[in-house]
Amino acid sequence: MVATFVLLGFPLLLLIINFIGFFSNFQKTMTARIFSIVSPLLFLIIVPIGLDITSSFFIFSLLICVLVGSIFFAIHFIKLAGALTKKNGLAKTHLTKLVQPTLLLLILLSVFKLNELALGETDKFAIAMGQKVQQICILKQKCPDTIEGWKNGVIYQYSSWGSKKQLQYWPYDKTFILTVHHDIDTPYKVEGGVNKPFKYGFR
Repeated sequence: MVATFVLLGFPLLLLIINFIGFFSNFQKTMTARIFSIVSPLLFLIIVPIGLDITSSFFIFSLLICVLVGSIFFAIHFIKLAGALTKKNGLAKTHLTKLVQPTLLLLILLSVFKLNELALGETDKFAIAMGQKVQQICILKQKCPDTIEGWKNGVIYQYSSWGSKKQLQYWPYDKTFILTVHHDIDTPYKVEGGVNKPFKYGFR
Protein backbone atom coordinates (compact mmCIF):
# COMPACT_ATOMS: atom_id res chain seq x y z
CA MET A 1 0.00 0.00 0.00
CA VAL A 2 2.76 2.41 0.95
CA ALA A 3 4.80 1.44 -2.11
CA THR A 4 1.78 2.05 -4.37
CA PHE A 5 1.25 5.48 -2.81
CA VAL A 6 4.90 6.40 -3.37
CA LEU A 7 4.98 5.13 -6.95
CA LEU A 8 1.72 6.74 -7.99
CA GLY A 9 1.30 9.53 -5.46
CA PHE A 10 4.76 11.10 -5.60
CA PRO A 11 4.73 12.13 -9.29
CA LEU A 12 1.06 13.10 -9.01
CA LEU A 13 1.94 15.33 -6.06
CA LEU A 14 4.59 16.94 -8.23
CA LEU A 15 1.99 17.31 -10.98
CA ILE A 16 -0.36 19.14 -8.60
CA ILE A 17 2.48 21.47 -7.63
CA ASN A 18 3.13 22.09 -11.33
CA PHE A 19 -0.59 22.75 -11.89
CA ILE A 20 -0.25 25.54 -9.36
CA GLY A 21 2.86 26.60 -11.26
CA PHE A 22 0.95 26.64 -14.56
CA PHE A 23 -1.70 28.93 -13.13
CA SER A 24 0.94 31.03 -11.38
CA ASN A 25 2.10 31.73 -14.89
CA PHE A 26 -0.95 33.94 -15.30
CA GLN A 27 -0.01 36.06 -12.29
CA LYS A 28 2.26 39.06 -12.65
CA THR A 29 3.90 38.91 -9.24
CA MET A 30 7.58 37.95 -9.00
CA THR A 31 6.80 35.21 -6.44
CA ALA A 32 4.30 33.55 -8.81
CA ARG A 33 6.75 33.69 -11.69
CA ILE A 34 9.56 32.19 -9.60
CA PHE A 35 7.24 29.41 -8.41
CA SER A 36 6.25 28.62 -12.00
CA ILE A 37 9.94 28.11 -12.84
CA VAL A 38 10.91 26.20 -9.69
CA SER A 39 7.98 23.73 -9.80
CA PRO A 40 9.25 21.74 -12.85
CA LEU A 41 12.70 21.48 -11.25
CA LEU A 42 11.18 19.39 -8.43
CA PHE A 43 10.94 16.46 -10.86
CA LEU A 44 14.73 16.24 -10.75
CA ILE A 45 14.31 14.80 -7.23
CA ILE A 46 13.22 11.54 -8.87
CA VAL A 47 16.74 10.77 -10.14
CA PRO A 48 18.99 11.03 -7.04
CA ILE A 49 16.55 9.41 -4.62
CA GLY A 50 16.63 6.33 -6.83
CA LEU A 51 12.91 5.70 -7.20
CA ASP A 52 12.10 2.95 -9.66
CA ILE A 53 10.38 4.94 -12.40
CA THR A 54 10.11 1.81 -14.54
CA SER A 55 7.14 0.52 -12.54
CA SER A 56 3.78 0.69 -14.29
CA PHE A 57 2.35 3.02 -11.61
CA PHE A 58 5.19 5.48 -11.97
CA ILE A 59 5.13 5.40 -15.78
CA PHE A 60 1.36 6.08 -15.72
CA SER A 61 1.83 9.04 -13.38
CA LEU A 62 4.66 10.54 -15.39
CA LEU A 63 2.78 10.13 -18.66
CA ILE A 64 -0.07 12.15 -17.14
CA CYS A 65 2.50 14.83 -16.28
CA VAL A 66 3.84 14.79 -19.85
CA LEU A 67 0.29 15.02 -21.26
CA VAL A 68 -0.66 17.97 -19.05
CA GLY A 69 2.64 19.71 -19.77
CA SER A 70 2.10 19.21 -23.51
CA ILE A 71 -1.39 20.72 -23.32
CA PHE A 72 -0.16 23.85 -21.54
CA PHE A 73 2.79 24.07 -23.94
CA ALA A 74 0.42 23.91 -26.92
CA ILE A 75 -1.88 26.58 -25.41
CA HIS A 76 0.94 29.06 -24.82
CA PHE A 77 2.61 28.26 -28.16
CA ILE A 78 -0.62 28.93 -30.07
CA LYS A 79 -1.09 32.19 -28.15
CA LEU A 80 2.51 33.16 -28.92
CA ALA A 81 2.02 32.42 -32.62
CA GLY A 82 -1.17 34.51 -32.60
CA ALA A 83 0.55 37.39 -30.86
CA LEU A 84 3.41 37.33 -33.38
CA THR A 85 0.93 37.30 -36.26
CA LYS A 86 -1.19 40.15 -34.90
CA LYS A 87 1.84 42.07 -33.62
CA ASN A 88 -0.19 43.16 -30.60
CA GLY A 89 2.76 43.42 -28.24
CA LEU A 90 1.83 40.30 -26.24
CA ALA A 91 4.50 38.05 -27.77
CA LYS A 92 6.94 38.64 -24.91
CA THR A 93 4.27 37.77 -22.34
CA HIS A 94 3.37 34.48 -24.04
CA LEU A 95 7.02 33.64 -24.61
CA THR A 96 7.61 34.01 -20.86
CA LYS A 97 4.67 31.72 -20.13
CA LEU A 98 6.15 29.08 -22.46
CA VAL A 99 9.17 28.68 -20.17
CA GLN A 100 7.44 26.61 -17.48
CA PRO A 101 5.76 23.93 -19.66
CA THR A 102 8.87 23.76 -21.86
CA LEU A 103 11.07 23.28 -18.81
CA LEU A 104 8.71 20.62 -17.44
CA LEU A 105 8.73 18.61 -20.67
CA LEU A 106 12.52 18.85 -21.04
CA ILE A 107 13.06 17.69 -17.45
CA LEU A 108 10.63 14.78 -17.75
CA LEU A 109 12.24 13.66 -21.01
CA SER A 110 15.65 13.94 -19.32
CA VAL A 111 14.44 11.80 -16.39
CA PHE A 112 13.27 9.10 -18.80
CA LYS A 113 16.55 9.27 -20.73
CA LEU A 114 18.69 9.09 -17.58
CA ASN A 115 16.67 6.07 -16.47
CA GLU A 116 17.23 4.42 -19.85
CA LEU A 117 20.98 5.06 -19.66
CA ALA A 118 21.14 3.77 -16.06
CA LEU A 119 19.32 0.57 -17.00
CA GLY A 120 21.65 0.07 -19.97
CA GLU A 121 24.71 0.34 -17.73
CA THR A 122 23.11 -1.98 -15.15
CA ASP A 123 22.44 -4.57 -17.86
CA LYS A 124 26.11 -4.45 -18.90
CA PHE A 125 27.18 -4.88 -15.27
CA ALA A 126 24.81 -7.87 -14.92
CA ILE A 127 26.33 -9.48 -18.03
CA ALA A 128 29.88 -9.00 -16.73
CA MET A 129 28.92 -10.40 -13.33
CA GLY A 130 27.10 -13.29 -15.00
CA GLN A 131 30.22 -14.18 -16.94
CA LYS A 132 32.19 -14.40 -13.69
CA VAL A 133 29.53 -16.58 -12.06
CA GLN A 134 29.46 -18.79 -15.17
CA GLN A 135 33.20 -19.39 -14.85
CA ILE A 136 32.78 -20.39 -11.19
CA CYS A 137 29.92 -22.74 -12.08
CA ILE A 138 32.03 -24.55 -14.68
CA LEU A 139 35.16 -24.61 -12.51
CA LYS A 140 33.44 -25.98 -9.39
CA GLN A 141 30.65 -27.89 -11.19
CA LYS A 142 28.23 -26.03 -8.96
CA CYS A 143 26.96 -22.47 -9.01
CA PRO A 144 27.72 -20.34 -5.93
CA ASP A 145 24.89 -19.86 -3.45
CA THR A 146 25.80 -16.21 -2.93
CA ILE A 147 27.87 -13.44 -4.53
CA GLU A 148 30.47 -11.84 -2.30
CA GLY A 149 29.76 -8.22 -1.44
CA TRP A 150 26.06 -8.42 -2.26
CA LYS A 151 23.32 -7.88 0.34
CA ASN A 152 22.45 -11.29 1.76
CA GLY A 153 24.62 -12.56 -1.06
CA VAL A 154 21.85 -12.15 -3.63
CA ILE A 155 20.88 -8.45 -3.94
CA TYR A 156 22.99 -5.58 -5.26
CA GLN A 157 22.26 -1.89 -5.79
CA TYR A 158 24.13 -0.65 -8.85
CA SER A 159 24.66 3.11 -9.10
CA SER A 160 24.67 4.74 -12.53
CA TRP A 161 23.66 8.11 -13.96
CA GLY A 162 22.58 9.41 -10.56
CA SER A 163 20.20 6.57 -9.72
CA LYS A 164 20.34 3.06 -8.26
CA LYS A 165 19.07 -0.08 -9.97
CA GLN A 166 18.59 -3.39 -8.23
CA LEU A 167 20.05 -6.68 -9.40
CA GLN A 168 18.99 -10.01 -7.93
CA TYR A 169 20.84 -13.33 -8.04
CA TRP A 170 18.91 -16.60 -8.19
CA PRO A 171 21.10 -19.72 -7.67
CA TYR A 172 19.75 -23.19 -8.57
CA ASP A 173 22.59 -25.59 -7.75
CA LYS A 174 23.97 -26.06 -11.28
CA THR A 175 22.29 -23.05 -12.90
CA PHE A 176 21.75 -19.39 -12.06
CA ILE A 177 19.78 -16.33 -13.12
CA LEU A 178 20.64 -12.65 -12.64
CA THR A 179 17.75 -10.23 -13.08
CA VAL A 180 17.46 -6.49 -13.65
CA HIS A 181 13.87 -5.27 -13.51
CA HIS A 182 13.07 -2.84 -16.30
CA ASP A 183 9.42 -2.89 -15.27
CA ILE A 184 7.08 -5.15 -13.32
CA ASP A 185 6.56 -7.68 -16.11
CA THR A 186 9.79 -7.38 -18.11
CA PRO A 187 12.99 -8.42 -16.32
CA TYR A 188 16.31 -8.42 -18.11
CA LYS A 189 17.83 -11.83 -17.44
CA VAL A 190 21.37 -13.15 -17.48
CA GLU A 191 21.41 -16.96 -17.32
CA GLY A 192 23.99 -19.72 -17.26
CA GLY A 193 25.22 -22.76 -15.41
CA VAL A 194 27.38 -25.86 -15.43
CA ASN A 195 25.81 -27.35 -18.56
CA LYS A 196 23.70 -24.40 -19.55
CA PRO A 197 24.79 -21.98 -22.30
CA PHE A 198 25.43 -18.41 -21.15
CA LYS A 199 22.74 -16.08 -22.49
CA TYR A 200 21.12 -12.74 -21.69
CA GLY A 201 18.24 -10.57 -22.77
CA PHE A 202 14.55 -9.95 -22.12
CA ARG A 203 12.69 -13.19 -21.39
